[in-house]
Amino acid sequence: MAARYTRGSPECLLNMVASSSMELGSYVTLILCLFFVLMAGSLGAVRSSAAALALADVSLLSDSADATAISPIADVAGIAFSYISPFSTPGIHLCGLHQSFKVGEFKFGAGTGYLNHEDYTAHNPYLNAAWLKSGFALGASLHLDYDSVGDDGEYRFGGDIAMGYSYKDYRAEARCLDIGGEEAEMGVFLAKEINEAVSLGGGYVHPKAEKGSLRVAMTYKLHENLDIYGSWMHYPASFGGGVRLSHDKLRLIYSMRTHTELRPSHGLSLEYGW
Repeated sequence: MAARYTRGSPECLLNMVASSSMELGSYVTLILCLFFVLMAGSLGAVRSSAAALALADVSLLSDSADATAISPIADVAGIAFSYISPFSTPGIHLCGLHQSFKVGEFKFGAGTGYLNHEDYTAHNPYLNAAWLKSGFALGASLHLDYDSVGDDGEYRFGGDIAMGYSYKDYRAEARCLDIGGEEAEMGVFLAKEINEAVSLGGGYVHPKAEKGSLRVAMTYKLHENLDIYGSWMHYPASFGGGVRLSHDKLRLIYSMRTHTELRPSHGLSLEYGW
């Protein structure tokens, strides 16, 4: 027979306290999860891309397939699986699967980002296309944002647009992400290949609900199979870095980014280019 508890008995009180503590712990964890997700926006959004984490979203310097998740006109081809640990927070995982391919003068991309926590999940599948011709580039993305807290969820559609131009060793890009959404941001970027080993880039990003942020980034080919990434952004002040190991068309990227108030975020990406 199941034990019966009466109001005021020690067993009943202990059971009530334990139940309340579990519920309180669940709520606190959920609030922390949402807090970390919102804080990601102040980092320029923690993307489901290890390369973006290392390069502060300066996608002009990235030849990783997951760059297509950030920029519709990213001139990349391949497939990438990424795992991000936002602010090293236990129980919160951000994964991404991205692919991009070219057909003549056109580039197509598709993928999804998935943030998982016991009480909160977020999906961000997307499709994009770009026209690349004689140094000019014009592209757009359509994505679906779905968020759920417990059994409650909501979704909405969003869009991105970008245009760019490249001439010899110079590249430029202007883009607007999440047009009309709460996390909308506009950015302009420039990059230059200094020599066969070093490329530099930078830009200015202005989120709708945050202060603008200057970013600078670099890539350095230390060896045929080893690349070093580095970046800095002024608001909030943070540094990023990464290492890419490659063998033929297979690549492995580890990256991290600091934060002034939270623990560092870490990223790992396995990619195959074509």
